[in-house]
Amino acid sequence: MPDRIHRLWVVEDNLDYLDALRSVLDSSGDMCCERDFESTRALTTYLDDGSTPPDLILCDVHLPGASGVDALPLLRSRMPHV
Repeated sequence: MPDRIHRLWVVEDNLDYLDALRSVLDSSGDMCCERDFESTRALTTYLDDGSTPPDLILCDVHLPGASGVDALPLLRSRMPHV
C-alpha cells in the first residue's frame, strides 16, 4: 500500500482519452484522478471557486480556446506548488 495517494486533475477534451487515462491513473494504486475538465477555462473557473489544488495537473496541449501551454503561467501563479 502506498504511503500517500496523489490527487490529480486532468484537462482533456477527448472523452475516449480521458476515460482511458482515468482508468490507468485510478488503477495505479498511488494516484487518484480527482477531477477532470474539458478545457483550461473550466479548470480556471473551478479554481475561482476556491477549491483545494491537487498534487498534479495533467493537461492536454491541444485544447479548445487556450491550450495547455497557454494556461501554464496562470496555473503556476495560482498554484506554485503543483
